[in-house]
Amino acid sequence: MDLSPVGQYLDPGVAVDALVRWATNKFGIEVVAAEFTEEGQTLRNPPGRAHGQDRGAYKRREIEYRLEYALDMTVGVAGTDNVYALTALVDWANRKYEAGLTVEDFRDKKIPEIHKQLIELSELWMSGDRLEKAIHAALGTAPTAQAAVEFARPRFDTEITEGQFDGDMSGRWFTPAGSSSVAR
Repeated sequence: MDLSPVGQYLDPGVAVDALVRWATNKFGIEVVAAEFTEEGQTLRNPPGRAHGQDRGAYKRREIEYRLEYALDMTVGVAGTDNVYALTALVDWANRKYEAGLTVEDFRDKKIPEIHKQLIELSELWMSGDRLEKAIHAALGTAPTAQAAVEFARPRFDTEITEGQFDGDMSGRWFTPAGSSSVAR
């Protein structure tokens, strides 16, 4: 049996090459495989430039992902002339960004225009400490897990339980079932 096609997987750099291709395709991060050959640089401990790029790409996805999903599930399906879809999108944006929007703000706009407006809201909300202030304002000076759950449910469109919090009731760290602590 000819096993020569599997020979490519015996190359010691195959994992790094796969990571580089994946990062480029998924996030547009340009990482050079040779950067991982330095002492101490591994897939778990990437070079500084790669680490900075992955953080930036993650932050960008944090800004974009939820609103793109909301757009897809509302006006992306029904169109911008559907008042029910616009109402659902406006309600979502107001919960998420405390935006004070009305259906009229999006009426007669094309999806790319709405997307741009929502991106600006998301960037504004994620900059500085607006989210942290909203969390602390909602939870008060003596936060409880129950208060955090009640705040997170509509704000983050999530179903979490009191048992998932690791003691930080501000919601900064919680443990999804079966995993270690992760950032919100």
